[in-house]
Amino acid sequence: MSNDYAALITTVILAALLIGSVQTYTLFRRWASVYTDVARLYVDATNRSRRAIQQGEEPDPADTDAIIEILAKPRRFIYRSTAALLAVSVWVAVCTTLVIVQIDVLKWAATGQSTKDPSLARLSFYVAAGAVVLLVAEGVIRVLFQAGSSLVQAFRDYEVMTGEERDRFFRTVSARVASTHTSSADGGPASDGDAANST
Repeated sequence: MSNDYAALITTVILAALLIGSVQTYTLFRRWASVYTDVARLYVDATNRSRRAIQQGEEPDPADTDAIIEILAKPRRFIYRSTAALLAVSVWVAVCTTLVIVQIDVLKWAATGQSTKDPSLARLSFYVAAGAVVLLVAEGVIRVLFQAGSSLVQAFRDYEVMTGEERDRFFRTVSARVASTHTSSADGGPASDGDAANST
């Protein structure tokens, strides 16, 4: 450990700590909003149903469906909140470790020790490097997770065709490809569009 290294590692740790604190705050808000949103939906739907009953009317089916959905399928929002809580826990642990190591580095620099203290230098390096790797990995994992979720949703929305529908679909696509290819070869609209794009 040297004064130059202490200054450098302090900069890295403080930068990682700043980003980690923002991540912790954002994820904690996301975790809390799962419960506050569900609670607000439940209270609003219940109040509207109560007012409808007081006026001698049937509650709105949308409100009763929302209440049933909340009570019958709590795992949907529990799963979302658990994922956010896990991420918050990871970042709280990382930020706590960063703070502890930073305090040790500052204490070393403040006491003006003549010893190099290689164990503190190694520890601070591993902690700072781990925090930086986590920052990069979290961004990559988030993008992959969102892409995977979108892909799963797309496959859920996919409607399977019957054999007759599939044959008709592929005949339509083949005919369209053939007509587009023919008009391009004859200098039709496709060629005109290509010429316009090339200018």
